[in-house]
Amino acid sequence: MQLSLLLEGAPMKRCTKCGEWKPATPDHWYVDNRRKSGFLPCCKVCQRAYDAAWRAANPEKQRAYNAAWYAANPEKKRAQTQRRRALKNMLPTLWDGDMEQAMLDWWGHTCAYCGKPIEGDMHLDHYIPLARKSLCPGTVRWNLLPACGPCNLSKRAAMPERWIRRTFGAGAEAILARIHAYFESVQPTKVEKRRAQRAPVQKALIE
Repeated sequence: MQLSLLLEGAPMKRCTKCGEWKPATPDHWYVDNRRKSGFLPCCKVCQRAYDAAWRAANPEKQRAYNAAWYAANPEKKRAQTQRRRALKNMLPTLWDGDMEQAMLDWWGHTCAYCGKPIEGDMHLDHYIPLARKSLCPGTVRWNLLPACGPCNLSKRAAMPERWIRRTFGAGAEAILARIHAYFESVQPTKVEKRRAQRAPVQKALIE
């Protein structure tokens, strides 16, 4: 079967570890644009086994690598963390680094609640908390705001409007108006709505 595919000109590639011939596609091989083939020399199955063995044998090096990557890619780390939390709660996740940057630009790198410049580690706040599963739309741009540590830790799982009015008193209405204006500007497209609706079902099927 493999020989006939090769003779017919179908793209096939042989793994340097297990020796199996597999279609030269990202389904079977990790991409490496530095190589002529465009893929690593061993297939995904063998590469995963090799990586797992290396991590087990080199835990300190793996921790150092992870720490360096997290420090260099804070927005990707936050998106990864939020995806994990949302999936845990069976909620949709449609979020990435580009969306985070657009959000920060809209808010001028300030906290959406108190308005102070965000210094150091920015907290990505779910406006409707993940803990409110029946109400929370998930980790999506129409439910995420930039927050400083004190505001996010104070708000926790409280319903936002009640917390804002209790915390900011006379200034609460202006804060709410600005937040509502932002969410109006980032409403989901029809495609995003469909993806968000399917996300919990897809996780349930996977599990």
